[in-house]
Amino acid sequence: MAWQYTPYMLPLTISALISAGLSLYAWRRHPASGAASFALLALAVAIWSFTYAIELASASLALKLLWAKVQYLGIAAIPLFWFVF
Repeated sequence: MAWQYTPYMLPLTISALISAGLSLYAWRRHPASGAASFALLALAVAIWSFTYAIELASASLALKLLWAKVQYLGIAAIPLFWFVF
């Protein structure tokens, strides 16, 4: 696999790590009102950000298409979890 550096990778990766951390923190507070839906929302944002960073870093068209398809798991889940939250 060939990778290419883009300046957008670092902010996207940082936002994915922050979102994943918030998801884990909220999941530990599961009994609190809205914690589970926020945890799922933050996890969907983390999936979207991380897979978009990987998509930008991919050099071949086949890998870009693969990661674009995986990224839609997070994209499609965000409005649902936002509404539930």
